[in-house]
Amino acid sequence: MQVSAKNSTSYAYIDTLDCLLMYNNLIGNRSDLIMVSSAPPEENNTLLVYGMAASGTWDTGYALCKRPNTFDCGRLANLPVTEQSQAVKDWNMGGYKIDYCLSSQRSTENLCSVEYSFSILLIVCIFNLLKCIGICYTALYHSTPDDRPLANIGDAICSFLQDPDKTTRGMSLVSKEQIAKSDEIWRTPTAQMYQFRQPRWLYAVSWKRWSLCIGLTLATIITATIFLAAGITGLKNRNFPTDVHSLMSMGFGAVHPKSLVGFITPSASAKSLYLSVGFSNLWQFVISLLYLAYNAVLTAMLVANEWDEFGKTRKTLRLTSPQGHQRSSYFISVPLKYGLPVLVAFGALHYTISQSVFLVYLIRFLSNGVEDVGYRSAASGYSCLAIITSLGLGFVLLLLLILAGFLGKYQNGTPLASTCSAAISAACHRPSRDTQAHMFQ
Repeated sequence: MQVSAKNSTSYAYIDTLDCLLMYNNLIGNRSDLIMVSSAPPEENNTLLVYGMAASGTWDTGYALCKRPNTFDCGRLANLPVTEQSQAVKDWNMGGYKIDYCLSSQRSTENLCSVEYSFSILLIVCIFNLLKCIGICYTALYHSTPDDRPLANIGDAICSFLQDPDKTTRGMSLVSKEQIAKSDEIWRTPTAQMYQFRQPRWLYAVSWKRWSLCIGLTLATIITATIFLAAGITGLKNRNFPTDVHSLMSMGFGAVHPKSLVGFITPSASAKSLYLSVGFSNLWQFVISLLYLAYNAVLTAMLVANEWDEFGKTRKTLRLTSPQGHQRSSYFISVPLKYGLPVLVAFGALHYTISQSVFLVYLIRFLSNGVEDVGYRSAASGYSCLAIITSLGLGFVLLLLLILAGFLGKYQNGTPLASTCSAAISAACHRPSRDTQAHMFQ
């Protein structure tokens, strides 16, 4: 070390401020450090002291900012530039003023690697295999002419025109609301008096579906807000400022030594790895559930809108397996002008969530560049900026869905059926001789 420092082959000069900022960090490419002082030793003693620190933390005997220093290393990087130099001008170790440092830097260019857990990868492969088996089984055994799926409103109309539902005969012009409110209509089926109405889109969705979507979304937003508050509190407890500028300086989805999830202790144990992976990916599962609930509400409103348009314009049916003049169904089950923005928005939400909470795998290297195989630990990190972005995006998505329900109207006066099969079948009783009604407009 002495020879290398003297020849300046491995050590570079850095001032005291840069020295503190670089070595008060869990992550980096800095290695051995020599702190140089011009202060004379006492009683013919030497100032040469050897200490070892790992993972960005110094043990009590060799703390960078221990007394009699009056500044806090943890807050140094967040002070204004003009105050940083003033704060460290009297930096000392054991009462001896440090003039400058000699730092050894190790290249990390050749240290990249792909890390994976065999057990987790095996679980993922098994579940994907089960999913593929389920898809193949459904495609092979439930796509016969006698067992066609009712995947959209066109499939339902086609089915009822081919095989009219006897239980709804004579109930023409009945609406979803009338069927839900009274059982009398089933005992004495009668044609309903037509009334021109333009209900709002929100009435096409049941209150249970609305409650599930809004409740699940709000619960997720509230839970994420609580975790955000806990994360900011954790930063405060680590003496890190939490103003907007400081949070932005931590980066979007960047690993920061101050922002590790507190209740998951970094450890080399398999338990720590599974907890970190599970906690980091739990939110992706939650967002997938939110998408299903969100898409269910949107689909119900758009299905009712497609049904309403039949009252104004003659159209051929849109089916999953079209024949003749029939049209094919939408690629993503809803019109592209609604479906694509939703897919893009939820794709962006999945990305921001992945940057909000993520797995952090810590690997330590010795001063000679060799990995310390006895030290590998897993933890979960978080990014406050990414969490705030995710919360904002989630709130906007919910707000837009509610606004669509309140502002959208069914303009053509067709009795509202939405996804109610009874109301749809009641309007699909063709003349007995018109067996090809489902093939035309």
